[in-house]
Amino acid sequence: MRIMEKEYTLYKGNEVIAEGTIREIAQQTGLKEATIRSYGSPSYQKIAKTDRNHRELVPLDKYTLGRGNKDDRE
Repeated sequence: MRIMEKEYTLYKGNEVIAEGTIREIAQQTGLKEATIRSYGSPSYQKIAKTDRNHRELVPLDKYTLGRGNKDDRE
């Protein structure tokens, strides 16, 4: 049985930059996988909160299963 990898959306401000697994997003953007993971960390989000163009990594299932969307968070 194959385990499915979690999928994400990477945002820069309100713009979608890429979607897919961490590996796929890294390939699409040319960034390292560790960099992509850091965009989803609470410490990065705390620092980037004041920057309108900060990047944010959001798990797809978090907002696609009827729990709201990116604009509803806050």
